Amino acid sequence: MDAEPSLFQDLLYAVKNGICTVTLNRPKRRNALTPNLVNELIVALEWANADPEVGAIVLCGSGGAFCAGADLAAIQGESKRNDSIPQRGGFVELNLAFRKTGKPIIA
Repeated sequence: MDAEPSLFQDLLYAVKNGICTVTLNRPKRRNALTPNLVNELIVALEWANADPEVGAIVLCGSGGAFCAGADLAAIQGESKRNDSIPQRGGFVELNLAFRKTGKPIIA
């Protein structure tokens, strides 16, 4: 890992009993995807894929929604960037990360 899971700003990352739970954590915006959250998801998928203790990944959302889609306001304007983790990319790279992950993903 390049950093500790606690350094994520917009998602929660936990591993227990061979299951990695990745939780989108922007409930006030119905977990809508920002450039930062997309990058954090890519990093979380990389970490889970590289962790030999992880057998499967569960992706969920906090609050009452899984994910409202893209946060257009954040995409068009300035959005906060998490400099505590490596920058891996945007939506295209996220789709590739899902495909490259060699473990089952349940959303």
